[in-house]
Parts: sequence; C-alpha cells; structure tokens
Amino acid sequence: MFQRRNAKSTSRGWFRYRYVAILFALLLIYYLQLRYLTTSNRPEEQKEPSRGKANPGNLQERPVYDDNHAGHKQPAPVLPPQDATPPILNKPIEDVVQSPTVVATPSSKDEKEKEEATNEAKIMSAKDLMALDPDKDVIPRIVHQSWKDSNPPSKFALWSKTWRVQNPGWVWVLWTDADNEQLCKRFFPWFYDTFQGFSGNIYRADLARHMYMYRYGGVYADLDSENVRPLDILYEDMQKNPEKWTFPNESSPIHKGTKIAMVGAMGDNFHWEHSVPNAWMASIDREHPFWLMSLIHAKANKGSWGMPEHVTGPSVLWSNWLKYRKLYGQDDSKAVWDEVDKDESVRTSVKGDRQSKHSLALLNYFVVFPYHWNLEEKNPVKKACSLKSSEFDTKVCKERLDLEKMGSFSLTYWTHSWTPNAHDGNVIDKLNH
Repeated sequence: MFQRRNAKSTSRGWFRYRYVAILFALLLIYYLQLRYLTTSNRPEEQKEPSRGKANPGNLQERPVYDDNHAGHKQPAPVLPPQDATPPILNKPIEDVVQSPTVVATPSSKDEKEKEEATNEAKIMSAKDLMALDPDKDVIPRIVHQSWKDSNPPSKFALWSKTWRVQNPGWVWVLWTDADNEQLCKRFFPWFYDTFQGFSGNIYRADLARHMYMYRYGGVYADLDSENVRPLDILYEDMQKNPEKWTFPNESSPIHKGTKIAMVGAMGDNFHWEHSVPNAWMASIDREHPFWLMSLIHAKANKGSWGMPEHVTGPSVLWSNWLKYRKLYGQDDSKAVWDEVDKDESVRTSVKGDRQSKHSLALLNYFVVFPYHWNLEEKNPVKKACSLKSSEFDTKVCKERLDLEKMGSFSLTYWTHSWTPNAHDGNVIDKLNH
C-alpha cells in the first residue's frame, strides 16, 4: 500500500513540474519573438568610417602610386598617430565651406559676431594688421595669403575659405600688391629700393611672404591650396614632439624657448632645387633671422634678374635652407645672425634678439606637400590633382593621396598662377568655375 501511494505521489509531482516547464518554454518563445520583431524594425546602425592605422616607429606602405620625379622615388615615411580626423577629407569642398552648421539664432548683434568668430578665423585687413605694433599689441596666430587685388578667382576664394574654417581663433589676412608695397615701405625701408626695382609683381609677392613671417609670424599659404587639418595641432606638436612631423636629420635642434620657423619638403631629393617650395611657410615666432636671408640675397643680387623661381622663389628658399643648416652647425644660433648682419643696413635698421635660440624645421613631405607637381602625366594622382587635367577633381585627388592616412595638414594643387600661361582664358575659366 505504501509503495503504491508513493508511486502515485511521484507521478503527480512529475506532472506538476511538466506544466511549469511547458509554461517556461512558452514564455521564452514569446520573449524571443518579441525581441526579434523589435530589432528587425530598427534602422541599421551607422558605422564609423574605417581609418588608416598609424604605426609610429615602423615604415608604412604609401598609397598605390609611385613618385617618378627627377628619377627619384620617395621612401615610405614614418607616419604620425592620428590626433584628429580632418573634417574636410573625403567630401566635396563645397559641402564644407557652403553648408554651415545650423545653430540657434543669436539674440543680439554682439552675440552673432562672437559666435561667427568662434566658428572660423576672423578676417582682418592688411591695413588693420599693419596698424598693430607687435611689440605692444597681442598678435594672434595668423594665416597670410596674397593676390594681386582683393578679388581672387572663385576657386581660390573657395580654397582659401578652408584656412578660416579649420582655424577658429586665428586671424586670416589677404594681402594685395598695394599692401605689400606699404609693408615694405613702412617696416623694411632698407629694402624698399630693391623691392621696387623688380620688373614684375611676382618677385615682390615672393619676397613679401618672408616679410609677413619676420614681422608677424604665422602661416603663409598659396591660394591654390586647401587646409585639411587644424594648424593648432601642428603648432603644439612642433613645440613638444617635432620629430613627429619633420625630417630630424635635416632640421636644426628645437629646445624649450626656441624660436621656430618651418618650411615644407616636396619629396626627399634634397639635391633638387625645387624640393623646398615657397608655397607654404610658417613661423611660430616672429623676428626669426631665417626670413631675412631671402631679402638680403635679393639685395645683394640686385639687377641680376631672371625667372622668379630662381631669383626670389623656391630655388632661393631651398638654397637659403641649405645655407642656414651650414651656418647653424652644432646649435649655433649666433652664426646665422652674424651672417645676416654682414649687410650694414640690416645691422643698423633691423630689430631682433640676436641672443635668442632659433631653429628651422623641415617638415616631412606628407605634412604640407603630399602632391608632387612633377609626377608623370599618366599618374592617376596627377590626373585627379592637376588643374590642367580633364579629370581634375579635388575629392578624388584627396582620396588617391589618402591624406587621412598620411596625416597631412594641407594640399597644394600647383596651378602655377605666376606663369604667363596661367592667365590665358582656359585656365582663368577653370579657376572661376
């Protein structure tokens, strides 16, 4: 009797647990169906675009093209870590400079002006800048650009906008030929006769950019260039970790408190006179003696005029870079000033701290000149990056160069607007559309 009752009790317990198990299974099926229906109606998540991974200390592969210029191929550079994603990369420039961010309407004129100032660099006239006294007034970081007048072609105006968009808190100045003359006359009177003696404004425009650097510091960039990363990143790194962006063996030492000037390399064949273009230059500090060297060279060779590139342009900048390196030797700042002061007018007229440490950094080619203008015509990069090409496309150009992976700060399209052919109807038409 006991055994039968026990078996019956066990049977009832099993049935009771079976019902619980079935109920649990039904609830689980309902939960899974509900979750599936919810997730299947959810829009697909946006994935962050993949970025090229930098590997400091190891050589990375360059983009797929080879630079066959002057029979020389560039090696793969040591690429820096990506500090920030260039906001202009991989999208048409028109989308960046013509589609402002939608913000709340400021309640007053002062607030509107303040808000605009924080969104991009403030536009300042050359006249207003020259009215400031660098010894007394606070001079902000400046982007200098120049054109014969205040109305550059539309493409130049569009590209120049990128220098303002990328650098809020800076000042942007467009110098004209008339402004350049006033700058020289007022602040470099010892050089004015030489300046006026040139046969064309291109010579004066070349030399004026060295005056900007000496008197005010900042960054000079040709109008046919785009700024693709904020310059503050470069400025800060150059004072903390310059090896990140430079050719260390080609730059003079940088110590704490050193006045820093910068020029950019195009390629790494430093025996070539066009390897250090004057389309971009920078001076974190004003009154750096290097910027006087081109003026002194022009004054010493007055009357020996030839092609601008050999008299006042990139060839002269390249030779002065070599001369600076030789004079500087083993961290000898005084030797450069001694050379500059050989010109009596400089020695007696030019102010400058002769005792301060200074340095000239040569930036790696990918920093400001990733596109080499001497590529073969059939090169896919040149096809996309050359204004003369029927396939010219700034977006494709940047994609083929892979600027994001390289960590570039600017890109020059090399329109060579100073040459006689640059002002024919076809070229001007391209620059205006």
